[in-house]
Amino acid sequence: MRKILYGMILLTAFSGCSQDFWKAKYYLFKAESAFEKAEHKRTVQKIPHDQLRGEYARACDDFVRAYIVNPKVFFLYHIQHGIDACWRGGESFNQEKMERFEKSYMKEHPVEAEYGEMGLGGLEG
Repeated sequence: MRKILYGMILLTAFSGCSQDFWKAKYYLFKAESAFEKAEHKRTVQKIPHDQLRGEYARACDDFVRAYIVNPKVFFLYHIQHGIDACWRGGESFNQEKMERFEKSYMKEHPVEAEYGEMGLGGLEG
């Protein structure tokens, strides 16, 4: 864990991106990993949703942490995964927060909202 943090600090120093950007990316990576793992268990291994509620709730928490630290690290599909994770994890307050974020994001990124990832022009850093 320390090596990851030290690596992020060095990367931050040389990349020109803020430390908050990399911290949010880290939370987003954790959230996506937890979400995908829970989805795999639910869809492929057929584990009942009730047994995965805690995993979805942890993913939801990390999506919200990333949003709080720096919402600019998100693309629309990240937000949608966050909403789904919060819904499946029973985190209604965080689900509402992510839904509000989705609405504002879609207003700010109408091309991505209409065409999905194909409408993305470049990455922000």
